[in-house]
Amino acid sequence: ADIAVLDQHLEYGCDTNILGTDLVAQLRTKGYRGLICVRSANSAPEDRAVYAQAGAHCSFGKDQSMRDMIAEMKVVYVREILHKPLSMSAASRPEDTVFFRPL
Repeated sequence: ADIAVLDQHLEYGCDTNILGTDLVAQLRTKGYRGLICVRSANSAPEDRAVYAQAGAHCSFGKDQSMRDMIAEMKVVYVREILHKPLSMSAASRPEDTVFFRPL
């Protein structure tokens, strides 16, 4: 897959919960080179910083329209995946992570 969009709080029954940031870190560790985005109701600046630190390229609030989210993902995909050398991944440069707010 070229793009992974993850929620931060993934619930699988009453006892099993997985954080999207844990999955982001696992994807990065395993060498995933596609775009990783987090879409979450938790979209305060401190939440977005956590997503960036985990290695996500971008994050979106759930209140953002799908049309706007897709448009922004296209821009980030071209910049971060198609035009960035492999040695300059978002995991090594979290300060380059892009955050979007609804228009």
